[in-house]
Amino acid sequence: MRRAGIIHCVGIDAPRFNLLRKRKQLPFHVARDENAAKWQDFSLDDAFRLRVELDFVAQESTETYPEGLGAEYASRLVTNSVSLTVGTAYLARPEIWVGVCVFEGLMQDGKTETYREHLCGSLSQILSKYHDEIPRQTEEGPYKYISGKRVFLANATRAARFVVQRAQELGLPEAEEIAE
Repeated sequence: MRRAGIIHCVGIDAPRFNLLRKRKQLPFHVARDENAAKWQDFSLDDAFRLRVELDFVAQESTETYPEGLGAEYASRLVTNSVSLTVGTAYLARPEIWVGVCVFEGLMQDGKTETYREHLCGSLSQILSKYHDEIPRQTEEGPYKYISGKRVFLANATRAARFVVQRAQELGLPEAEEIAE
């Protein structure tokens, strides 16, 4: 699909898409030249990744919410944490969530270090994985103690359904294949 198609499937306007492109804040490769970008082909997976990014940013075309992540970080987060395709997420029961958990580790030498771990799975999978582990003390390794600091999650299944519904409105055959 062309730029107009991805814009429709994601639910943003052309100026917002162009701004993200110019700032290199899209979670997929796009031509640097604006004229070439207008004719570039995009996939439903590109639309899905951008929809997830916008959910992290908490910013859809004209609505702005102050609690979202920055677009540059959200773009990197989606690139690193979304290993799904739109079809996988669209069909998921229970819903799939993607994101990142920010940890703080107390080093053996008393210094603290912050690191991130990418998340993907149902909410129950994510919660059960971290419920027993955080906070935790470690006997070996560089950390004496590890604690979760922040978690950022976006509903990948909701984003996929949104994109597929909008793609069906355009009559895209790949959307019909996913929805069957």
